Amino acid sequence: MAASPLDWLNADVAQLRAGYERQRARPMPENARWLTVGAVRVLEHRVAQARAGAIVYFHGGGFIVGSPLTHADVTAQLGRATGLPLYSVDYRLAPDFVAPAPVEDGRAVIDHLLAKGATRLVLCGDSAGGAIALAVEASLPAAVRGHLAGVCSFYGAHGLLDTPSIVERGRRAEGTDAACLRRYFDLATGGTAENPYAIGALARRSSVPTYLMVGSDDPLRDDTLGLAQALAGMGRDVTLDVAPGEGHGLLHIVESSRAAADALERAARWIEGRCREP
Repeated sequence: MAASPLDWLNADVAQLRAGYERQRARPMPENARWLTVGAVRVLEHRVAQARAGAIVYFHGGGFIVGSPLTHADVTAQLGRATGLPLYSVDYRLAPDFVAPAPVEDGRAVIDHLLAKGATRLVLCGDSAGGAIALAVEASLPAAVRGHLAGVCSFYGAHGLLDTPSIVERGRRAEGTDAACLRRYFDLATGGTAENPYAIGALARRSSVPTYLMVGSDDPLRDDTLGLAQALAGMGRDVTLDVAPGEGHGLLHIVESSRAAADALERAARWIEGRCREP
């Protein structure tokens, strides 16, 4: 039986969370375990022969739904492809906790890993999680930012609502039209004008290399293209990867799409290269 569609615009957030978990949650992957870092839960994907570096990951879900288990397919594949241990952050969700709560949770995990001796961290995330990864990087003091080997945003959401890609590709049933996106950002920020995930807040000078991936048919394509242009204008080292013919959430279909699998492989090679021993 097909899963019932979720009403992303009107449904109560608690109902959306429960429905999303039913549809997306995966079994606990092999070689994974839960850790607790202060008040933050983290799903650690371990690797048998870890290479230098580690990935800190932020799942998608419009800032209001999702968990490390709803994105365990993505994180398990990324960990295997890179050969790096991966820490998927169970950050606090809106509207219960508005920005900068997810950023604070990410920083707590980074501080914990650095205290344990980690070096060459790469921050990654998809959709809303991609925006969070970038916001975490932007928030770090210089001394901590110096431990980052890179930051990756996969089809990130950055507050644009009337772009050609949203107008042409956004779908209410998929929660990707302008009205749904406006709802997510209003809930994520508490309805204030301050949006740490927006292009204007993220376009800062930084020595941390950035990798941006998006599908050519993604409603959020123009968010990524606009961010890439803004970061390049600030002198950032930006790699832009547009996967042909793919829509939103392409990393969830790696097993059935050659283009998505190739996109994952390209991202993994970029991450591996950034973490390689000097």
